[in-house]
Amino acid sequence: MGCIVGPDGRGGEALYFNFNQLSGLLFLVQVDPDTGQARQFNAPRGPGAWAFIVGPDDKIYLGSWDGALILRFDPQQPEKGLEVVGKPSRTEDYLWQFDLGKDGTLYACTYPNAKLVRFDPKTGAMEDLGRMHATEMYARSLAVGPNGKVYVGIGTEKGDLVVFDPATGQHRGILPKGLRGAKGWSTVSVSRRVDGQVYAEFGPNLMQLDDETATIVERAPESQV
Repeated sequence: MGCIVGPDGRGGEALYFNFNQLSGLLFLVQVDPDTGQARQFNAPRGPGAWAFIVGPDDKIYLGSWDGALILRFDPQQPEKGLEVVGKPSRTEDYLWQFDLGKDGTLYACTYPNAKLVRFDPKTGAMEDLGRMHATEMYARSLAVGPNGKVYVGIGTEKGDLVVFDPATGQHRGILPKGLRGAKGWSTVSVSRRVDGQVYAEFGPNLMQLDDETATIVERAPESQV
């Protein structure tokens, strides 16, 4: 389901591969890039995980589908394996993506109620921040901007672009009026690019996001890996 670079727990780096099993449980493989040595860690719950990130605490986090669970692997304590941290929203089935907040928390976007959830690795606190759209089912992508605000791509019927302000707990749609309800386009996608800015795509339209404004642009830098 994905590959990321993260700490190996011994002062170096490792490759982490996230595998799903439709009739079984997901597993994580840690690979030493210098020797090729690999270790597999099986999850106690969840067939697969879309969300996958290195946390601010240098631990590996996965967000599952078929349960919307947060799982954690600590490279410094590999004997613990993959642990279930918890379920940030009782209503959700998928955690699609993670991103890091400016305050060291993890944000994730969800299905089937297009929610935003938050997890604090320091305290273990989990928050269901509510629906980001009244009727859509997918909060499919998210990215935290340099200002700390969280941008969420919504779909898959009409599509919308939402900004969430952690300082106020409020969110609102910022998709330009000319793009609202456009036929043939169903999902907004957001990503942070190598210049540190967040951009959104909706059909053929590319937008740069600045605070709570989406401006259509001709081109953008490559996405961060």
